[in-house]
Amino acid sequence: MPQKEFCPKSYQETPAGAQSSAAVHLRSGSDKRQFDFSFEPIRENLFRVTFSSEDHPLPPFPSVTKPVTSLEDIHVSTEHGFQQKTIEVGDVIASVEWANTPVVSLSWKDTDKPLYRDLPLRSYVADASGIAHYTEHDRNDLHVGLGEKRAPMDLSGRHFQLSATDSFGYDVYNTDPLYKHIPLLIKASPAGCVAIFSTTHGRGTWSVGSEVDGLWGHFKVYRQDYGGLEQYLIVGKTLKDVVRSYAELVGHPILVPRWAYGYISGGYKYTMMDEPPAHQALMEFADKLKEHEIPCSGHQMSSGYSIAEVEPKVRNVFTWNKYRFPNPEEWIAKYHSRGIRLITNIKPFLLGSHPDFQKLIDGNGFFKNPETNEPGHLNASPPQRWVGWGYETDPEVWTKTLKSGEEQFWFGDTIMVGGVYQPGVSFAKIYLPRKANDQFDFGYVNMNEPYTYFASGQWVEVPSEWKKSIPLLARIGGAIPVGKSVHTRVPGDETPASVAVEELDDYRGVEIFPPRGSSHGQAFSTTWFEDDGISLKPSISQYTVTYSSTEEKVTVGFTRDQKSGFVPAWKELDIILHNGDERRVVSDIGKPVEVNMSLRNLRFWNCCVLGCPAAAAIDLGLCDRCRHHFCALHASSASHGCPWLENIDVPSSKLHDYGLRNDRHNNVGVAYMLIDELPGIPLLHRRPSVEGLRRVFDRKWLYKKVQQSQLLRFATCSWACCMRPKSFCALNTNRDYTTILSDDGREKLIKNEIAELLSQTNTTELVRICTGLNNGVKCTFIAGKHIESDATMGCAKYQAWLSFDNGERWLVQIPRTGNSDVPSELVEYLIASEYATLRFLEPMKIPAPRAFIYGLAYIVMQALPGRPFHAHKVSPSQKAKVLEQVAEIMLEIHEHPVPSAGSPVVDKGQIQISTLAKDRFVGLSTSGPCTTPLEYILAITGQYMDLIADGQLHHKHPLEVFLFYHYLHHNGAAIVAADMQGSFFLKHVDDKGNHLLVDEEFNVVGIVSWQFARTVPASEAFGPSYLTADLVSMYSCNGSVGDDDRLLANALRERGAFGRGSTTGEVRCLLKGMVEAVSGEQIDGLDLWMESQRESCRHDSRWRAINDLCVEQHESRVALGNLGDLRAYD
Repeated sequence: MPQKEFCPKSYQETPAGAQSSAAVHLRSGSDKRQFDFSFEPIRENLFRVTFSSEDHPLPPFPSVTKPVTSLEDIHVSTEHGFQQKTIEVGDVIASVEWANTPVVSLSWKDTDKPLYRDLPLRSYVADASGIAHYTEHDRNDLHVGLGEKRAPMDLSGRHFQLSATDSFGYDVYNTDPLYKHIPLLIKASPAGCVAIFSTTHGRGTWSVGSEVDGLWGHFKVYRQDYGGLEQYLIVGKTLKDVVRSYAELVGHPILVPRWAYGYISGGYKYTMMDEPPAHQALMEFADKLKEHEIPCSGHQMSSGYSIAEVEPKVRNVFTWNKYRFPNPEEWIAKYHSRGIRLITNIKPFLLGSHPDFQKLIDGNGFFKNPETNEPGHLNASPPQRWVGWGYETDPEVWTKTLKSGEEQFWFGDTIMVGGVYQPGVSFAKIYLPRKANDQFDFGYVNMNEPYTYFASGQWVEVPSEWKKSIPLLARIGGAIPVGKSVHTRVPGDETPASVAVEELDDYRGVEIFPPRGSSHGQAFSTTWFEDDGISLKPSISQYTVTYSSTEEKVTVGFTRDQKSGFVPAWKELDIILHNGDERRVVSDIGKPVEVNMSLRNLRFWNCCVLGCPAAAAIDLGLCDRCRHHFCALHASSASHGCPWLENIDVPSSKLHDYGLRNDRHNNVGVAYMLIDELPGIPLLHRRPSVEGLRRVFDRKWLYKKVQQSQLLRFATCSWACCMRPKSFCALNTNRDYTTILSDDGREKLIKNEIAELLSQTNTTELVRICTGLNNGVKCTFIAGKHIESDATMGCAKYQAWLSFDNGERWLVQIPRTGNSDVPSELVEYLIASEYATLRFLEPMKIPAPRAFIYGLAYIVMQALPGRPFHAHKVSPSQKAKVLEQVAEIMLEIHEHPVPSAGSPVVDKGQIQISTLAKDRFVGLSTSGPCTTPLEYILAITGQYMDLIADGQLHHKHPLEVFLFYHYLHHNGAAIVAADMQGSFFLKHVDDKGNHLLVDEEFNVVGIVSWQFARTVPASEAFGPSYLTADLVSMYSCNGSVGDDDRLLANALRERGAFGRGSTTGEVRCLLKGMVEAVSGEQIDGLDLWMESQRESCRHDSRWRAINDLCVEQHESRVALGNLGDLRAYD
């Protein structure tokens, strides 16, 4: 129609506005052509706008009846200004300005940028007999809606007619209009979504940014051919919010019958056939369905059945072409006997040539509008969705390729559907959207071979042959309820097409997609609904499956709500794991669950051993060195034939198994041997020596207990004539035999050490392994800084990084060898124990890094943010905040007791408590696991007395320290009497404070350095620690529970003395304070107490060694002139 726009202006508020303080009612100033404008909030996110006049009335029969205003439980406030009104409704700020034309804007109350805004000076205009509504247009936003419209999905920058035609044969890219139109346009952006909906049935157009007029900027315009405007604005954070609110406004669609969810066949050609007649061609088609075992619930007949047999050969609805269908009743019965319903195509018009045209006129049969007020759906989410549905915060979904919606989409909540769109292409390129909330996004898994796991937030290439497969990826954490793979019916359905179906709908399974490893305590939940599928007013029952996972198992919960009265024919629920997931499944009440393996019967490879019919084992079957595939039997036997394995000479009495293993996070195997219960671990060294291999394969975790006279030592004193332990014994460290390195010399020594370490590290293999662990995302090895001012290397471990293409960073820790004579067996045990500890922590709500893999000798873990916490450098309030979080962490640990004391290790895939991991492991008769707190205390104190007597510990103050441990050893029963018998809890032994990582607001974002962690009695796990110890108070002979100790259940701060040596006087005061804290008794004179303890120690086999050490220390102090400390040994 011609454009005859008139723009009313000079608006004034009218008395009608007083009806609601939150509404705005305006009238334009022209007496000749007055227009009324109104704006009012209806619900928290729903607003109504009208623009009308006497000759532009509101729609007389709107598609939506105005809903009742419902704002009772919502915060509403208004602010009036000059020709302006601001209305706050919940989280939405609505503003109406009328200095010229009315301008409505909508925004979230925490931002100034509007989600929606009318175009100033031209917002609402009369256009001949209709109207036009102009709004501002953002070209980067996604626009969808308007009913059926030509591709692509994003409507931005195009022009559309709002009308309906019978548009069979349309061009998907060029034809407009199509069958159905809905005057609903949704604008979606990362900030939120706004829908514009008009209630008219009249014709119109939408120009979604396709018109350009330089004087007005970018705009979109809705033009309505007749009448005034009644319009609703719907605001939401996501598309789902807007669609749900739209459905609540216009009414929910009726329920689709159950059978319609099966395969519906169709095709225009079948009912249009004359030779052979359509009824014969359709029966042949039904025979093919049966031959190929394709279950079919219904057939869409199109409209050929009703085309007249004589000229004019047009569609005569409600009639049959008797040449094509000579006996419709008989033919329908045959199709029903196959269990196939028939769906007819009824055109919404009759032509004058219709044989019953006059009859229908006489019977007033041309129009009937059935109405119902009952909603048919519980929600309004479409099964087929845009890739950004629910992922609006992912910036990639707003790119032009994904906004077009042409190459991939969501099918339901779980399945991402892609496609191959060019001949000869064998890969589909699919984007995997990423959540941006507080929950970790576990990514996706390919539902087709090779069943690869992918991280979210990246483009991936998925194998998919042109015309042979459809790329499908499942969202980790999703679930898909499934039934039988044949045509079924529900009991009670006696319709002709159902009676012919023999199979009942009496099977239900749920395919779940847990993370490949641990879900870190997160539980996933999916709910589905069922009814009989035939009742007009169905009784709906609800079913919910929840699950979580660890490395070894998947825990599943299931609830059903059948109080509606509907009880399905199925009684049991099968849990179906994704192909290749071999973990055991247990219910959330502890019972084993039988897992349906029917979806895992695909064979990748056969065993390569001649004559073996077995399939290659997924977890053991691929050797990373000879690249052959084996079944589980032949992978660990001489049939393997891999020279690398057979060249290792291991005594058969110690060899439990050898062959191949596949780390749970890896797609290929690595060679392994199991020696004396040692878990198989991958080798990281590039060229391991035969001696090194033998040492690895011959070692045992549980060492033989030795006699005191045979006490194992790390090394003897480096001074040639001295036989004492340690590289330098206690005496010789005080002499000038040691060499003090200069800064340059130390730097050179460290550089050489790290250069040698890196030369022995197969970083290429490490990158390959970790790329597999991270779903194929490529990474780069970045050497860590070790001599710079910001070096991250510690005394015990060298640290490097793996930087992934998706932005992730992993930490690689490799034990140093240049400055430590700790035996490599112990280093490897500490690595294994730290890995097991981090695995033990995964299900807890503790910000520990996730461990990915460990080996000989290295560990790879998640790189955490934050900086180390130093209690003596922060304010009291900052310290209090951190300690409060530490208390919460300890409470979480308290919820996970274990039955014995020791250090975690991985044994046959399970976390077990074994020997205590500590830095003097080999120098002691091993301890642990202990089953009672008393046994634990006695073991620890006894070992420390061994070390002190041997000169390995506390060599400067042997007497005081030995007496303390001797006292603790013989009074241990009283100490642990109040403890929880049989319960032990994880303790971070090296908890000086810098093990905590904090952000700028002192939130604890990470806890690291778990290598010496152990499970201990509650009194040690939750008692005083290095983090809270008031050492100054103890040194001052005022030993007691300090302020910061109380703050482990609510205290203030720590005051510590770090890095300085202790004098004998300080040690004596520390001894007095600690004994008083332990015993609860006041010691008036330390000398008298020490004398009483000496008497009880004289029968101890280690007492002579303590006396000898005291004499040596006395002589050393005389030689060095340290006379101030002689009084203690007089």
